[in-house]
Amino acid sequence: MDELERFLLENKDTLKELANNVDFSIWINNGKGDILFANNAIISMYGEEPKSLIGHNIISLADNGFVTDQALVETLRTKKIAYTLSLSKTGNKLSLASYPLMDFNNKIKYIIGIGKFAEATKNASQKEKKKNVITEMDEIKTKEFVVASEQMNVIMESLPRVAKSEATVMILGETGVGKDGIAYQIHKLSPRANEPYMIINCATIPENLIESELFGYEKGAFTNATTSKMGLLEMANNGTIFLDEVGDMPYSVQIKLLRCIQNRQIMRVGGTKMRDLNVRFITATNQPMENLVSEGKFREDLYYRLNVIKLHIPPLRERTNDILPLVKHFMVVFNKKYNTSKHLSRAVLRCLQGYSWPGNVRELENTIEHAVVLCPYAIIGTEFLPSYITEQQCPPEKTNFPTLKEAVEQSEKKLLSDVMRQYSSTRRAAEILGCNQATVVRKLQKYGLV
Repeated sequence: MDELERFLLENKDTLKELANNVDFSIWINNGKGDILFANNAIISMYGEEPKSLIGHNIISLADNGFVTDQALVETLRTKKIAYTLSLSKTGNKLSLASYPLMDFNNKIKYIIGIGKFAEATKNASQKEKKKNVITEMDEIKTKEFVVASEQMNVIMESLPRVAKSEATVMILGETGVGKDGIAYQIHKLSPRANEPYMIINCATIPENLIESELFGYEKGAFTNATTSKMGLLEMANNGTIFLDEVGDMPYSVQIKLLRCIQNRQIMRVGGTKMRDLNVRFITATNQPMENLVSEGKFREDLYYRLNVIKLHIPPLRERTNDILPLVKHFMVVFNKKYNTSKHLSRAVLRCLQGYSWPGNVRELENTIEHAVVLCPYAIIGTEFLPSYITEQQCPPEKTNFPTLKEAVEQSEKKLLSDVMRQYSSTRRAAEILGCNQATVVRKLQKYGLV
């Protein structure tokens, strides 16, 4: 038991008392999302006694309308800090943050959740205009785009023009190429930059929940719908909606999304009232959409509605000029993150340059972090790269120097040639060189000098 653990154990009652006397909510969850502790601020924010929540899973509670909490789910998925604005079942608008605590195996041990009222009035109307609702990963906002290849420079130069329009955008590319970052850049450069930016991953929301998550629902729409809930589309009103992995959207939901785009209105599940929606749609997928359309898995009319502007992000293996600039960028990022000043050896740089990167930029980023964390030295060698990279992509270093054997033979040949040119006698050459005559004859034959 270390000093911190001893302190927490000895002062647990005092710490609980302190936690129960602050005006913001505190959650402690295990690595699966089960609630281990909740303070008294939960009562005013969520309308529940803390004791009644212990042992419940926060994801299940969110699915059942307890709170539209995306932050903790994102932390469980990415192992990173996440933020969101959420609505509790009592109608309170809350600002939430989730912080992961990792064990020695880089697995989530605990998640600390902090919640505050997002507005001065606790019971603010759900109809109020939403600002800065959610980002799937806070890093997307600050991610620096590092490009050197001609392909990516062309794309980046087009983004300001794309951003100024209101046309729907479809971003195509393999997993890990940076489609989410391109989408956020479009939003940031657009007239909607100060409005909500809502990321919706169509592949992660269960099919039986996606309609109610997108469009919301009215009280009594189905079992356990004890209150009305605003959908993700409505929460992003006046902003930008990024539909990631749109090719995975269930066919049954596609017609409702088509009507939403066409009419700029939505209707909640179980509702009778149309609600105006003013948003800009950006979508992304790693699937061949034309094939999905021809196979009847994606509506053709919706495809053409979403595919007004198409951007294709090439894989990293097709823009190798971006690899080393990205490597340099990620070294700066992770040296700063881990308070180190490490460098990559030339052999490592050759390996990274030669690898095909099937996981694209995301795989490269993970590889650099892996090396920085594991290497205890100032210079990172190839032994700290994943074996599947070093086994295939680390060619021997090319130099202008001969091997030692080659250098010795070159020197011997020149020396023998010079001596025989002057003396012509193998016996005299042996005396000059300090060896026997048989050795001189054998060497002359070896180098073709006789």
